[in-house]
This record gives sequence, structure tokens and C-alpha cells, in this order.
Amino acid sequence: MFQVSVIIPVYNAVNFIEKAVESVVHQHGVGEVILIDDAYPDGALEICKELESKYEQVKLLQHPNAENRGAGASRNLGIQNAQFEYIAFLDADDYYLADRFSITEQKFKENLKADGVYEPVGTKYENDQARLGFCNWKKITLAMSDKYLTYPSIESEGYVFFENLIAGLSSYPHLNGITLKKSIFNKTGYFDTSLKLHQDTELIIRLTYLGYFIPGDSKHVVAIRFVHSENRIAHLNYKSRYQLTQKLLNWSISNNIPEKYIKIIKKKNILAKTHYLFNSNNILVRFICSILYRI
Repeated sequence: MFQVSVIIPVYNAVNFIEKAVESVVHQHGVGEVILIDDAYPDGALEICKELESKYEQVKLLQHPNAENRGAGASRNLGIQNAQFEYIAFLDADDYYLADRFSITEQKFKENLKADGVYEPVGTKYENDQARLGFCNWKKITLAMSDKYLTYPSIESEGYVFFENLIAGLSSYPHLNGITLKKSIFNKTGYFDTSLKLHQDTELIIRLTYLGYFIPGDSKHVVAIRFVHSENRIAHLNYKSRYQLTQKLLNWSISNNIPEKYIKIIKKKNILAKTHYLFNSNNILVRFICSILYRI
């Protein structure tokens, strides 16, 4: 039987968490909804307790001593406590659409070797400021923003999917649109909590290298991500990108992945480090990077 543990980290989500949970609990295939309170003093904890009392599937967890430990640690706690064969994620300010797991279940049944299925995630904006910031970040027009989907630009599966991601040939799936077999974490480990940003990107690389991913239906949008005006990262964070590429480089070397991929990651690391050291992406920095990239 196809049953999913849906993991929702809860932080600064008092205005959204109820809608998020309501979008999950009635979905076919959902065995449990795990809420992990991450100690933001906004009243969300009380709402989570009410939801736990209201719905049998909802389980509320907290970190030891009710500490704040971040989204990665919260997701890790959820994974470790999940009771069902499949794992899915949802951000507390986002929500699932109807029939979230209908295609997912079908794809897993059709491909028994699949460890993960990725599916499209749509976008909704808090206001015009949020929309404009998102458009600038993604380099899309306002007209494109309503129909913007977070979904790999090249559909592929298995090792080819990993290759496309690591080479920068394809964009990444959104965590809200990924469903995994829990067993894959025995190979990959969990979210790297030492990274402040890009924890999902780093884990997806490990997941796609060590597991077998397949696409869902590119026309079947499974969730909506909610873009806020106050927290949309519209500029490059050079330090965090350097930290990400350094983590991936260390991982690739220690795991003896093929040299051609290590070479790609090394180049990305050089570029990220150069941007970080100069704290810029101006013409001079791009020129220096173009020279370093050929080395």
C-alpha cells in the first residue's frame, strides 16, 4: 500500500500552517503529517497542538529543550520519526493541490527501482513587491510569473538526471514536489545542517547520485509555493554558494565519484570562491572567472 509521511517544519508560520495541514490531511495516500515546531514565538505551536488534536494523522514534534535548530534539522527529525515507506515535504507557508500523490503513486508502481519522483510546483505571490523580486531573481517577465513552475528544465531520470543537475544543464525540482522512499536516506544521509542556505540543493545532488529519480507528469502541478516580499532572496549570496560548492567538492572527493564530475564541481567552486572573495559579479570578476574556468 502506498502511504506517505509528509514532513512540515514550522517556523514563522502562524498565518499559514493551518492551510498547509488542511491541504495534506485529506489527500489519498497520506499516512501521517509530521509537524516539527522550530521555536518561533508567534503562536504557531498552539495551532499545531490544535491540529494534532483534530486530526489523527497529525503528529507534533519539537527539538530537545524546545530549541530552534533550523529547517534542515527539523526535516531530519521528521525523517527519523517517519513511520511510512515514502517521504514528502511541504514548507509551512505553502500548500498541496488536489490529487497530490495520484501520479506519484502510479509512477512508483510502474518503476519499482525508483527511489524518488519529482513533480511540478506552482507559484503564488504575497503582493506585487514579492512578484517583482521573484521576476528579477529568476530573470522572467511579469507575464510569465503567474504560470511559473519550479520543475527541471530538462526531464530525465536515473544517472542522466544527476548529470544534468551537476553540469548545470537543468534546473532543480522544488522540495515540495519530491517524493522519496525513506530507505534512500540510509545511503545518502540527511540534510546537512552546517549549511545555512542551499541545504535542499546539496541533498538533492547526493540523492540523485546514489538513488534513481524519475519524473512525474510535467502538466500535473502538485503544490504551490508562496513567495513573500520580505524574505525573497533576489540577490546572489556569494558566501553561501561558495559554502555549497565546497561541501559538494568535499563530498565528491571522499565518495570517489567519477573524475569528470569532480572537475565540474571544482570549476563551480572556483567561480563561487572568486565571487565570494570579490563580493561582486561585475565585469572584472566575470573576466577573472572566465580565465579561471579554463584552467
